[in-house]
Amino acid sequence: MSEVEWMDRLTASWARSVPELDVAALVPMARLARISLLLGAFQEEQLARFAIAPADYSVLAALRRSGSPYELSPSELYNVLECSSGGMTKMLKRLETRGLVERAPDPADGRGSRVSLTPEGRRFERAVFEALLEATQSLLAPLPAARLKELDRALEQLLGCFEQHFYR
Repeated sequence: MSEVEWMDRLTASWARSVPELDVAALVPMARLARISLLLGAFQEEQLARFAIAPADYSVLAALRRSGSPYELSPSELYNVLECSSGGMTKMLKRLETRGLVERAPDPADGRGSRVSLTPEGRRFERAVFEALLEATQSLLAPLPAARLKELDRALEQLLGCFEQHFYR
């Protein structure tokens, strides 16, 4: 069943079950929920080629985006990635085991540490990033550039609604 048929059936079922209510706002939310599931599956599919989970890759990408020397404290990482410190510890252990990151004492804070990309981690992150970029460009190729910008503006507004709700 196509996404259009799926949405048509869902909308029709809402109209039948609650005809007295305007459920128009639920339609884009249902589309977003479906996109969220498919986006997660897309990311996992692409990252599986590199035997890395999306959460673990997000650590490597955050370190790369931090710029040279590609290091952050664990607390900076979990603040940027909005994950728990326990979850961050597990991800860092997995990445350390693979030789992609290393932890060293923080020279400015004897109680803290710094996490940095190893040279292998920088090469690996770059290869994964290029593969993700290529796959994403291929996925979105049917959309003209102007349409992509229009969708991005609409998503920016929608994101603003969610952020206003959660971060007032």
